[in-house]
Amino acid sequence: MEDKLENSETARAMAESELEPLKSDMLWLKEQGIASVAESVLNSEELDKTVAHLLVAARNDGYAQGYAECSHHVVNTLKVDWDTSKSATHGVKLLI
Repeated sequence: MEDKLENSETARAMAESELEPLKSDMLWLKEQGIASVAESVLNSEELDKTVAHLLVAARNDGYAQGYAECSHHVVNTLKVDWDTSKSATHGVKLLI
């Protein structure tokens, strides 16, 4: 019985000694690691390029949408049928 108790206490001491470095690592990760990763992502060139492409695409879609809407109003007002097959707005779906 004493052997089991001694083995149990030894195993507990080993587990506690292995737990301390993990607690330290977890604290470092919580206080500095996650912020470092987030900062790296937010300051990455890849993210900057992706956001820039997204902004340009959104702006271009907005322009195309605006031109298509204006063209639609002109066609309806003047009762004309323009050929827009070669227009930059060809195929743009109106949101009106």
